[in-house]
Amino acid sequence: MTIRRRSSRRRASSSQKAPGPVVHGWTMLIRDFLAAVRAGDVAHGSVPTLATIDDALRNQEVIEAARIAESERRWVSLEELRE
Repeated sequence: MTIRRRSSRRRASSSQKAPGPVVHGWTMLIRDFLAAVRAGDVAHGSVPTLATIDDALRNQEVIEAARIAESERRWVSLEELRE
């Protein structure tokens, strides 16, 4: 039987770790959103990284096509959804 000693090194707590890519991306999104609001930039010209309602619509179309494709076991084009 082997008994392993516990490491004397302390692990960093979650608050000490660097933010991961998702947290970092979310932080950047909020920063850019606030910058656009402060600048009164409704069209997002000064902050092109912000998503628009058109981006949201395109994403929803892709999700809907994937849902139909999975349930009907066939390819679904985005043009088919727009008809």
